Amino acid sequence: MRCVMTYGLYLRADGRLPCYCGAGETVTLGRYVPGEGRDFVEDVFHKGLFAHIREAQACGQTPFPGVCERCSYLEPDAPFDAEERVLRWFHLEPSMHCMLDCEWCQGQRTDTSGLKTMPMELLTEVTDSFARAGYRLEKGNVCGVGEPTLNPHLWEMMRYVKDRLGGDMLISTNGNSPYSDAIVPSGVDKVKIAIDSTRQEQYQRYRKRGSIERVFEFTRRIAEAREQAGVATPKLIWQYIMFNFNDSDEELLELQQRARQMGVDSLRIVYTRCNNYSSKSREAFPRDFDDIDFFQIKDESLLTVEEARERLASADALRAAGELEEAATGYIGLVNDTTKRLLLGVETYADFLDAVYNMERVVQDGTPSLTQEQAHALYAMEVAAYAALADIYTRKGEERQAGRYRAFMQKAGMVKA
Repeated sequence: MRCVMTYGLYLRADGRLPCYCGAGETVTLGRYVPGEGRDFVEDVFHKGLFAHIREAQACGQTPFPGVCERCSYLEPDAPFDAEERVLRWFHLEPSMHCMLDCEWCQGQRTDTSGLKTMPMELLTEVTDSFARAGYRLEKGNVCGVGEPTLNPHLWEMMRYVKDRLGGDMLISTNGNSPYSDAIVPSGVDKVKIAIDSTRQEQYQRYRKRGSIERVFEFTRRIAEAREQAGVATPKLIWQYIMFNFNDSDEELLELQQRARQMGVDSLRIVYTRCNNYSSKSREAFPRDFDDIDFFQIKDESLLTVEEARERLASADALRAAGELEEAATGYIGLVNDTTKRLLLGVETYADFLDAVYNMERVVQDGTPSLTQEQAHALYAMEVAAYAALADIYTRKGEERQAGRYRAFMQKAGMVKA
């Protein structure tokens, strides 16, 4: 199996190191404080829970039983890749602050006392440590619960990472900040701008307190500066989240027309699983733009109870036949996909995170996309799969891993103490 954390890093603005986003945010791998004299790679990245992740996957085990199965970034069937000295991705959060109040965002905007802005020293110490250790960066992903451009050192940070580690650097922004002349010289490769409608009334339904005119201005100024400098980067990407209130053919064609006019290079159409999700299919999307990337169109979102029963029966048969490795992969994949199905249409990101340990509460009265009977049936299969995984590792003599599954089930209320 493989996950993004095998050779990746999520560095938050306050120095926390979560096991990526989504379910991984319930697991903290550590914290790094600059100025303490530690070497990040040798003292943090090559030790502790980071090392545990790689060791567990190399043995075909989930590093954090129960949580990993609920994570969208786990690939149960993918081979473990033991290549070292490559930082596959570096996800950094320059700021926890934001000027918007998007409905599904986890950022707290009412109380900002605990929100942080990443200091330059934190970024440089971590980057320098990877450079000294001989790492090269493949991809950088700059975003988080806040708006990156609110960090006054953002573009200096991007230049620093590019010069020290290289890599393809992507910044995600809501585009409501003023344009900066430092953007193009920073060396950032892509700027992804959130735009969920070209009409203010529709745009602000999700991007509360946002201005579509500011987004247009931000986009236009970058395109002009890029042309004046005679360079092809940063590539401009407009990201459009598909809801049931912005997915009309008229609006989607208007989006593509405006993107052409503003020098946008690519459109990224995101099929979200949160509330008010669109049911418009990819095939029904009206195309009038050359480069369109469709993201998160996954069949498991529409997993049926019947399909889940068949997969559980198949894994049970493998376990009965003594094919324990194959059975474990089947159970892990089943939990991964049933979790996605159960959480389709979840109301808030806080509910999404709460479901890691409280799925029973989520399905109690049915879910936005399932009847109560269907939700309970899928959840019962999840519980059966977790119990089967505990049994598999007991039979393999790996009682420590089996105990982790039993502990998760107890904490999640699947079994009584």
